[in-house]
Amino acid sequence: MKLETDRLIITPCTEQTMTSDYPRDPHIIQHLHALKEDPALLYWGVWLVKRKAADKIIGDMGFKGRPDENKTAEVMDFWKAVGIRATQQKHLPLY
Repeated sequence: MKLETDRLIITPCTEQTMTSDYPRDPHIIQHLHALKEDPALLYWGVWLVKRKAADKIIGDMGFKGRPDENKTAEVMDFWKAVGIRATQQKHLPLY
């Protein structure tokens, strides 16, 4: 599964979708380990954001796990963008 806009491709983070030039921060390492233990977490963890024109991962975002008993899923409270200061990241459009 992937989501696409005119400029972006958003895919679940897996060992196959990660690239060597994108940092494996602790939340990504934790997600990949959890995914090995439970493949059903695929869509409920980290998603990678790739810029189509550059064919390069520019950030990540996602969920904090599966929905709870009320069918509510918590969204990560940030999205990380490579090469952009943290103070600017919360104001970036995701389109």
